[in-house]
Amino acid sequence: MAVESGLQKEPMTNSLWVLTSVGLCLQWIFVHLSGVHPSPELQALSAGLAIFGASFMLSWAAELAQLDVPQALALALLALIAVLPEYAVDMYFAYDRRQSLADRRRLGGGCGGVLAQDAEEGGQA
Repeated sequence: MAVESGLQKEPMTNSLWVLTSVGLCLQWIFVHLSGVHPSPELQALSAGLAIFGASFMLSWAAELAQLDVPQALALALLALIAVLPEYAVDMYFAYDRRQSLADRRRLGGGCGGVLAQDAEEGGQA
C-alpha cells in the first residue's frame, strides 16, 4: 500500500486553484479595459479580488523558485517584486511634481514670480 504525500494533490484540484487565481486577476483587467464604470464599492471589490489572486500567484511563484535557486535569493526577489509598485508610484508623483513646478516657473506662477510682481506694483511682500 503506497503512502501518499500531503503535498501531492489531484491535478484537477491544482488546476482549479490556479484558474481561480488567474480568473480573479483577469476580471479586473476586463472591467478596467471594457470601459464599464461600476460603482466605487464594486470597483474597490474588483481591485481587491485581483490583488488577492495576484498575491497567490506570486507566493506560488516564490515557492517554485525555491526549487531552482537558494531560498534567500527567492525571498529577496519576492520582496523586491512586492515593493516595486510602490517605487513606481513614487517615481510617477516625483516626475509629475517636477513637471508642474517647471511649468509654473516657466509661466511665472511660482512663489518668487508672485512676490516679484507684487513688489513691482508697489505692494508689500
